[in-house]
Amino acid sequence: MNSINSSEQDIEEAGAFDKSASVSEMFQADAQELDSESLEDLAGDGSVLERGRQMLAEAEAKLAGVERALARLDAGNYGLCEVCGAPIAATLLAEHPSLARCAEHDQERASAS
Repeated sequence: MNSINSSEQDIEEAGAFDKSASVSEMFQADAQELDSESLEDLAGDGSVLERGRQMLAEAEAKLAGVERALARLDAGNYGLCEVCGAPIAATLLAEHPSLARCAEHDQERASAS
């Protein structure tokens, strides 16, 4: 409790905390500041939009992998390599549930890329 009180005291002494301003007033001021900026201004850099596109593509790829894994589950061949039919190691499936190839064939695909 003392560390909390001393931290509050430090903030007050530094002048960073104004007791007359409520928390909601501080949030409202921040919101008004954000409202004054347009989305084009926030994303004008282009790198923000590009990173957003990359994140979307990654999420879509993961979703597609999950959907393929669910289809294999429905078909009764989840956990079996799509190339040779051998079981995929449980440790690999635990780490990557959407794997469709055993370690040997996944390595072949990775080295071919």
